[in-house]
Amino acid sequence: MSTEIVDFVAEKHLEQIIDILFDVRKSDPGYPPPVDSGFGRDTLAEWLLGEHSLARWVAVDKGRVAGFIHVTNPHKYLTDVAHSPGSEDWGESPLGEIGKFFVSPHSQRTGVGKLLFEKARSFTRGSQLTAVLAVVVTSEKAVAFYQKQGMRLVATFQGVHGENLVYADAGGESVDR
Repeated sequence: MSTEIVDFVAEKHLEQIIDILFDVRKSDPGYPPPVDSGFGRDTLAEWLLGEHSLARWVAVDKGRVAGFIHVTNPHKYLTDVAHSPGSEDWGESPLGEIGKFFVSPHSQRTGVGKLLFEKARSFTRGSQLTAVLAVVVTSEKAVAFYQKQGMRLVATFQGVHGENLVYADAGGESVDR
């Protein structure tokens, strides 16, 4: 595989990432933000760039951008869930939220997503953060992917996109199947 994971540079990668996001949303209408929200390029750019990221990366495969992922401080909905009664112990480390993770439909199931995810998880571990993420329960492919990557289901909550599953880094390696 000739895929590289590189730091995201808005001036260089943003337009390609927005194109990929449109393709992802066509192939998976449930991928946030909602398809019916009327989002155009400017709004998607704001969605991608509008929050402080601890780190952002893109996958470049054969010279073309193939995917995106970032790590942020956790959103309030995750910290609320982390401290709610009945949620599993997430460990002592501060949290780093993995989000806005998507891969071009043409590059899915080629290892690109795994490389991006491993980069984000390596970053959180190196920063002494516990990687956490939320995924809508209806995203069956994403749920299976996170489980295969060794993530552990720690909580659920109702979000704007429906029921969400919350996964935390179990500290192990990916499960090769």
